[in-house]
Amino acid sequence: NELVSQIGTKQANNTISWTSPSNVLSTTTTFTNLGLCYAGNSRFVVIYRRSDTSQTRVRIGKISSGPSLTWSNESSLDGVSNSIYNDPRPVKIATDRVAIVCRDNANGKWTQGRLGVLVGDVTSDTAWTYRSHLELSSHEAHSDFISAAYNSTDNVILAVWKKNNDTGHCRAIQVASGTSATITSSSETTFENNNDFQQNKTVWHSGQNKFITTFGRGGHDDIRSKITTSYNIRRINISFRR
Repeated sequence: NELVSQIGTKQANNTISWTSPSNVLSTTTTFTNLGLCYAGNSRFVVIYRRSDTSQTRVRIGKISSGPSLTWSNESSLDGVSNSIYNDPRPVKIATDRVAIVCRDNANGKWTQGRLGVLVGDVTSDTAWTYRSHLELSSHEAHSDFISAAYNSTDNVILAVWKKNNDTGHCRAIQVASGTSATITSSSETTFENNNDFQQNKTVWHSGQNKFITTFGRGGHDDIRSKITTSYNIRRINISFRR
């Protein structure tokens, strides 16, 4: 269970040429709860829990000519050395700024077991600087059934999650510019009033300026989807498509 990286380069014939795998962590260090996103300026943010300490860590990868990928030293995600977060869903919300929707597992910034969002910046080339956070759920979130996407037109993140052994919920989030990175959000909204809700994935459709979330239903042989037709920091409207 090694954590490695590879760089793929598109060729003229539309194939991908891959570099050899390169270790992000030592070969003796295993991991869980992996998250990865592009942060801009040829930099990537990777988030993981070390299996030896269970603590959540973040590293910045920088691509240079060759191509090659150089990784920074480990940093804590939130400035707390022993914090543990599960199910990270990072999204790029500006150049060098990333928001991570995740569940607090222990010693984090909000109530253990609940969903929240952390915001951080890539600074000083390849350093991670924690900026702000907000607790999103009023209840324990179900592990794994969490998704998030970012609308760059309206500067809105949509987080969708399953209440532990219960129904689907969602919330719209905005992050202000500047080092304070103040977070505002809509109220928590029921996304799917069915406790079979699971396996959700969310994307933003730039052409239609809408979020699309697909999800499964336990015990049913189908995949469904919902489209957010409008949203702001006070209200989210959702339409159903099968």
